[in-house]
Amino acid sequence: MKLIGKIITYPILFVNIVAAVLLLVCSYSSLAAPKGDMPLTSLSGLAFPIFLIINILFIIFWLLFWTKGSLISIVTFVICIGPCLDYFPLNFKAKNYTPKEKDIKIISYNTEAFGTKVNKDWGNTNPLLAYITSQEADIICLQEAIVNVIAQKGKDKNFLPDYPYYAYSSIGNIACLSKYPIIHSEGIGFEGVTGNSYLYCKILINNDTLAVYNCHLESNRLSEENIDQYWDFFDDPTEKEKISGPKTVVKKLITSCKARAAQAEIISDKIKAETAKYTIVCGDLNDTPLSYTHKLFEKDLHDAHSTSGFGAGISYHKHHLYYRIDHIFTSKNIKSRHCWIDNSIKDSDHYPICAVLTLNL
Repeated sequence: MKLIGKIITYPILFVNIVAAVLLLVCSYSSLAAPKGDMPLTSLSGLAFPIFLIINILFIIFWLLFWTKGSLISIVTFVICIGPCLDYFPLNFKAKNYTPKEKDIKIISYNTEAFGTKVNKDWGNTNPLLAYITSQEADIICLQEAIVNVIAQKGKDKNFLPDYPYYAYSSIGNIACLSKYPIIHSEGIGFEGVTGNSYLYCKILINNDTLAVYNCHLESNRLSEENIDQYWDFFDDPTEKEKISGPKTVVKKLITSCKARAAQAEIISDKIKAETAKYTIVCGDLNDTPLSYTHKLFEKDLHDAHSTSGFGAGISYHKHHLYYRIDHIFTSKNIKSRHCWIDNSIKDSDHYPICAVLTLNL
């Protein structure tokens, strides 16, 4: 019986060790620069949830049949606790925070052209514009916003009347709406790239300046056909003809990951030279919490969701790809009280990310 037990146990232990090692690689994938010799390593963070779940299942399995076996995954979790909590923070108290008068609320939202694939109305009754109005946020940063819609404010004072100050850029269709004066704004693109950019705004709050970098970084540029071919492969991976789908997806992911890294480095350099008292970087970064891009911003800023959110905070919800790729970062003199993803509105392929912040005035 002991021999039979070993024959069964050792292969399972081997698989467990492999899964633990892969969880380690995924957890610290942000340390690998996409421009290096191992670009696939920098992409491995995308597989983090898979190996996280596998290791949790191994712990449950071993606790039921052989307690010592669970130590492999438990030790791995201890080593990976930082990345795990970045990806899946557990800030219980933040959910019950009551905003104070001095706090500001910010929303970042990729609107997918104001959800016009669902609703063609661009007026005040557009669901996304109605949502924006209802949230009573102080600053709203929009990506894929159709700036012609925002430009209506210059002609119609009754359009989004709660936001007297606004800025927009046709480079990437990015906009910022504010209840506080925007004293400077500039849309900045990236060389050799169309559709990706950031809108830089300086906002005056109680005689202090807040710099807001509203970003839309390089997307993965995966067509619906690419994604369909990718999932078709998993339906029947034995068909050689179907292998081209995953290969195409991986190539595009590597290319876009390198482009995002370069774009993030440009913004990171700007942040280091920032003269405003407070800084916020937000937007659709098209990268997860375990990415090089995310790690780069975290060197100088705090991730609002990691410090005051709860759960995975999935912000992209299309094509069965569920990730948090929309983020809000703050300078270290800003306290994030509560950050959350609002999945109550589904007209865009993204959910808005919201945060209540306290400026240390």
